[in-house]
Amino acid sequence: MVLLVLVLAMVCGPAYAVVPGLVGPVQAILGLLPAILAALGACLGTLLSFPTWKQRAKKLLSVARRRPVVVLAVVCLAVVVGYTAIVRPPAAVTGDARAAVATGEWPTFRAGPARLGTTDGEPVGPSPAVLWSKTDKAAQASDFSSSPAVAGGRAYIGSAQASVFSSSGAIHCFDASTGQLIWRTPVEQQVFSSPVVANGRVYCGEGLHQDSGSRLYCLDARTGRKLWSFPTKSHAESTPVVVSGKVVFTAGDDGAYCLNAVTGKRLWQRGGMHADISPLVVGRRVVIGTGYGAYQALCLDLDSGKVLWRTKQDLPVWGAPGVSGSGVYLGLGNGDFTKSDPHPKGRLVCLSLADGSEVWHRDVPDAVLTAAAVRDGRVVFGSRDGKVYALSADRGRLLWSAEAGKPVLGSPVLTARYVYAAGGDGSVRCFNAATGKAEWILPRVSPSGFLSSPALVGGRLFVGSPNGAFICIAGR
Repeated sequence: MVLLVLVLAMVCGPAYAVVPGLVGPVQAILGLLPAILAALGACLGTLLSFPTWKQRAKKLLSVARRRPVVVLAVVCLAVVVGYTAIVRPPAAVTGDARAAVATGEWPTFRAGPARLGTTDGEPVGPSPAVLWSKTDKAAQASDFSSSPAVAGGRAYIGSAQASVFSSSGAIHCFDASTGQLIWRTPVEQQVFSSPVVANGRVYCGEGLHQDSGSRLYCLDARTGRKLWSFPTKSHAESTPVVVSGKVVFTAGDDGAYCLNAVTGKRLWQRGGMHADISPLVVGRRVVIGTGYGAYQALCLDLDSGKVLWRTKQDLPVWGAPGVSGSGVYLGLGNGDFTKSDPHPKGRLVCLSLADGSEVWHRDVPDAVLTAAAVRDGRVVFGSRDGKVYALSADRGRLLWSAEAGKPVLGSPVLTARYVYAAGGDGSVRCFNAATGKAEWILPRVSPSGFLSSPALVGGRLFVGSPNGAFICIAGR
């Protein structure tokens, strides 16, 4: 009965407003499948030792009365078998798509410190397919909901692992062309933070919203060796930004930190707020938002952490900021990654980078948890309502909207001609950037919806799946 209570507690536990536990209880039970099978095999052998079916049935009823945990194991096995029959990582498609990765970089979440989510690189070619799909062979169950970084012919991503009673994480480096694992560095907590590649180093946080005592790690980009780690009292699920010899990140109840990027020494901390979203840096300004307590957007001085301006919002600020010209774009909403609010509200807001005053806003039916991609006078973002929206950057006028698989939680990629989005239905879509027309749909790339935001480099789209696969898509 104790085991039953523990399983029910894991299944019925509280949902956290930002990123809950990434590896669920069913995935954890999958890791125990060999032990369950061995135990059931032993029980079956004992039952078959009785000569008649009547004696076997009598013995089985006796065991069920004395040891109900055995019955629970049978039920768990049935659930696992049914689950694995339906949900499995996608198989890779091989063929002419295995071309060398073209020149191009996506070294951090949203491609750069301004978080624009755009690139002038080669688009995905015709007839796209899964080029390779890699799992974490060192873990019983894993989740690649971190967003990848691609630089120097390598692809970096974080992962979350769990057994029934514990959890951990890892930071991975793969060959971007073949998907071959180059190195894997384990960390203490699950990873949703996305790696940042800068000056031969990889920076990445750990921890989810329920965690505390999380660290920011600095690794050698070539070998994965830990160079230093910085402890926080809260969690580091945001993606850091590295600029001017500094690394800036948010850490839940700790607020925002700025460290020396070489040594990890703390330069400043801005507390008094709960901040989870990934910051941006433009010039000497740092922009962040808060979704707990006081809902607000803030601009800090990069050198001192001093608050330059603060703008209150009437909805939680969850979408990571992006900046273009004099405008800062942020997603707002009252939902979270696990569910919509019973009375959903969503908004994209444009603020003045100079003083934080509102330039315009556009309301949408549900929360905007994605970052906005900005270029060529367009602002493109996703919403929990299952749509990708394109607005005019100057006034917020609706240019188009398109169905992209409810909910859209991963941030889109914007190029001069195309928009790429990974949807809540596990499909990946390409839209015409000017009209919103669907150019192609690659269905069911992931059995579950994406939280990871794609990266586009060299005509290849890299994205993580919550079902334990790191995926590369390319034209054939």
